[in-house]
Amino acid sequence: MDQETFNKLVLPKQNRMFRLAKNMLGSAVEAEDLLQDLYEKLWRRRDTLGLCDDPGAFIFAVLRNLCIDRLRSRNIRRDRNERFRSVADFEQQGVAPTEMNDLKRIAVQLIAELPEKQRLVIHLRDVEGCDLAEIASWMEMDETAVRMNLSRARKTIRERMIKIMNHGIR
Repeated sequence: MDQETFNKLVLPKQNRMFRLAKNMLGSAVEAEDLLQDLYEKLWRRRDTLGLCDDPGAFIFAVLRNLCIDRLRSRNIRRDRNERFRSVADFEQQGVAPTEMNDLKRIAVQLIAELPEKQRLVIHLRDVEGCDLAEIASWMEMDETAVRMNLSRARKTIRERMIKIMNHGIR
């Protein structure tokens, strides 16, 4: 595979790869660094990449695995609240609390509290707009498992939102 073909295959996915890496690692700087590692790894495996039935799935599987390796190498206990942008992160970036919808802040926090698979599935489906087959391929799951995780995630968020709205307490 030549450089032009490689660029046409990989670069259109750049923004989506960055958002997923940032979501998993919790840091834009680390996500950018990881993407450089990903590009290097993909370039070294460009001949294999060209032979894949679904190069996008291969790319995102490698990305996910690199993120997991990075998290393990840092020896961090993954606190789900740190992997999703918390309310404090929005406020540190200069977004006034009045500018941000309260329900959105609560939803972001609730998503951060989901189990990892559910959180990734809901992110890929509802934030990135990926279809179920794409998510199943990237996460190495079947579509039924993706639908089940997505359904459970949405149900959990819905129930917790209703409880918060009815009682005003979390």
